Amino acid sequence: KQTAIIRLSALTALQRYGVAAEQAEELIRHEPKESKWWQQAVSLNLSAKRGDQALALLQTAIDRKLMDDAAARNQLIRLYAWQGLPYRGARLLEAAMAKGQMKASAENQQLLAQLWEGAREWPKAVDSWQLLAKQHAQPNAAMRVAELLLQQGKTEAAMTQLAAIKSVKGEQGNRAKALLVQAHLNKEQYAQALELARELQQQDNWQQRATSWVNYIQAQTDGVNKK
Repeated sequence: KQTAIIRLSALTALQRYGVAAEQAEELIRHEPKESKWWQQAVSLNLSAKRGDQALALLQTAIDRKLMDDAAARNQLIRLYAWQGLPYRGARLLEAAMAKGQMKASAENQQLLAQLWEGAREWPKAVDSWQLLAKQHAQPNAAMRVAELLLQQGKTEAAMTQLAAIKSVKGEQGNRAKALLVQAHLNKEQYAQALELARELQQQDNWQQRATSWVNYIQAQTDGVNKK
């Protein structure tokens, strides 16, 4: 055993992570209940860019309650995402928060929303962002809800969301106004779109785009009036 530990340290120092990971797994076979070998095997496989092997080891360690803390679960959830399995990560995180194994913090709630997005589970993603916006008062989350609703063609719901954000000072409010302009244009509500576009013309960062909207709206309304 001592020889194996020395070899593991040497290989790690030489950054030969793949071989070092195999050495750590050999130590696991000799001492399967020693959590530090599992931790090292996971870490070394990640360093060797062998995410699938790291994921399998970590899942096994958690199932055997050798690495059963919140940090291990958090790592497992993120590994699922990195390995292209966001749905499984989202399910695991959702269950862990429900059972009190992980905190329902703003950071974890945001991660859950991102995982549902990655899994293309749009209604769940919207609900998660909405919960983040309500419980943790995050305007960015409210904005993401509006963007996803627009993406799904739920224009009315998105416009209600954006109307509540447009009064926020700074770039957040301007972004909400810009999305509202586009929503009004899609519905051919030119008067409402024009009012918002003119407000955006007063903002340096939005002046050019807002002016193009104003010109477009005026051209559309002129065409309608001529008819």
